[in-house]
Amino acid sequence: MRYGLHYRPAGVGAVPKGDYTMMDHPHFRHGVIEYTEPLTAEKVHDFQLVPIVPVAEHAALLVKRMGVRRDKYRAKPDYVSHFVDQFRWDDGVFSTADISELTAEVTRIILDDG
Repeated sequence: MRYGLHYRPAGVGAVPKGDYTMMDHPHFRHGVIEYTEPLTAEKVHDFQLVPIVPVAEHAALLVKRMGVRRDKYRAKPDYVSHFVDQFRWDDGVFSTADISELTAEVTRIILDDG
């Protein structure tokens, strides 16, 4: 599982112990750390890591956030891009720097769901 290092670079005490690989990432100034096994939610929180998830998973979290307002966005899909832009960081995950890709997946879910 990959995690973005948004707040600090990897170092002793700055990331959880374990078998990991470091790599650069255009979105995270301190790069990305990849562990062979997923970390617990507690470790992700304690070390302020940002889970990098598939676009479909991120979109599903955004659709869940829409809640009962989902019908409003279903009726006016052009509003979805504003919603995604405003809330894409609020669930503490990252999937893609291409907001149009995330917006398209959210739109697909709400239209298929209706």
